[in-house]
Amino acid sequence: MTTLKEILSVLQFSDLTLLNEQGDLERVVEMVDITETPDIKNFTTPHSLIVTTGMSYQDDQSGLINLIRELNDIQVAGLGIKLSRFLKKLDDEVIAFANKLKFPIIEIPESWNLGSITHHISSFILDEETEKLHFALDIQQELNAMLMQGFSLNMMIERLSRLIKVPVMLLNSFHQVESSSHHFHQNSEHVQKNLNYFRRYLNSEQTEPNHNGVFQEEYAVFKVPAFKYFPYYLMISNVNLLNYPISLLTIEQAVNTLSLAIYKNSKIKEAEQQDVNHFFTTLMSEHPDNLVSLAQHTDLLKKYHIQPSTFYQVIICGIDKEKNVENSAYLNERYQMTFEWLTHKFTGIDPSISIYMSQGERRFTILLQRRHHYYLEYCRYIQKEYQLFFNSSLSFGIGNEVSEAFTIATVFFRSE
Repeated sequence: MTTLKEILSVLQFSDLTLLNEQGDLERVVEMVDITETPDIKNFTTPHSLIVTTGMSYQDDQSGLINLIRELNDIQVAGLGIKLSRFLKKLDDEVIAFANKLKFPIIEIPESWNLGSITHHISSFILDEETEKLHFALDIQQELNAMLMQGFSLNMMIERLSRLIKVPVMLLNSFHQVESSSHHFHQNSEHVQKNLNYFRRYLNSEQTEPNHNGVFQEEYAVFKVPAFKYFPYYLMISNVNLLNYPISLLTIEQAVNTLSLAIYKNSKIKEAEQQDVNHFFTTLMSEHPDNLVSLAQHTDLLKKYHIQPSTFYQVIICGIDKEKNVENSAYLNERYQMTFEWLTHKFTGIDPSISIYMSQGERRFTILLQRRHHYYLEYCRYIQKEYQLFFNSSLSFGIGNEVSEAFTIATVFFRSE
């Protein structure tokens, strides 16, 4: 969207002057209206720039205060007044009131007639919006090509950052950094500043991204709806440095492509995990005597995340049922996200821990392949963390320790 600041920065309109210092030039301008009637509020639209000679107020400027109040109430972008024939100068009271509302008053010099200024600003807005649209579509096309060619999310985030010339960070559904542009590499302070702002953004409980058609802060956060209930987030830094033709539409188009990339990657991982889950389920259904020979095929077992070890212990984890949760789409998404969350939590302390999904029962099997004396305490910690993030609860069933891979099936059924 075109702002007053962008219009006034163009050489063609350099003789237009902001009369009140506190006027907000970040207001969006979508069209220009000419008026000489005090009741313009009934005939104009939000985000219009109203231009006038002020003829109706030449004998009493107090009416301008009421006009400014009414225009501000309906989100008009600003008021352009031609100070020459009818009004030579605005009263201090009018300027002070406009400053109080941060409502911009623009002086139109005598060299412009209202019809001409309306035409030229309207043409500029149309041309600028068209260029912004073309730029946004070009970026989307480039990112789409990267998606189709199998480029990683890291490369897409880096490319987006270089195209819009500011730092970019992608946070996953668990509010952790998934990918970031080169600005954050080996710069922990920069990363921490972003994360601090992101936490404030989450704590504010906003339901919409923190923008109103323009970028007004140093940071901007956009939901990336690859998943409906557990979205990713795209965070843009130094948004005050974004220049034409970069616009909100540019970021929105990038978000659409990133959503597709994340969803595609998720489905690929799900398909791979289903193969692993199927093997493990089949393995657990076999009689232990039939698994003795299979235990010798270590390469096959490694493929399905079972390592050679003298220690194995099975933990069954289930999401507790809730009375008032019937949304199957939410439950399916939460089940998949719980698997990813558990995988991150357990492999973070021991990469040899393997986790399998039991799709029909919506449970998980956690296979410890090293001895952990504090595993009970860690399971309690996991329960507390899960409650905080998912607003739900987990239960665990603990199996006995075994020393041979072919006896895992026995403790699996006991722990269930």
